[in-house]
Amino acid sequence: MLKIFQKILGVKYLINKASGEVHIIKNINGACGVDKMAKKNKLYATERKYQKLLKSGELKLNGCVHCFKETDTD
Repeated sequence: MLKIFQKILGVKYLINKASGEVHIIKNINGACGVDKMAKKNKLYATERKYQKLLKSGELKLNGCVHCFKETDTD
């Protein structure tokens, strides 16, 4: 997703739908492995959408050990 659209739309998170791993877009680095993620598994989320996913339990979400350490449970 182009960075200009991310800022306009307020997108903050990239979620891997297959693994439930959550990345903070502005903190993503090479160690995260986002470039290897299949497009069909990428879900871009705003803060509001992320909070809804957390509450719903639809996906078992876990923060990335490299860019979202605060919520990493592995």
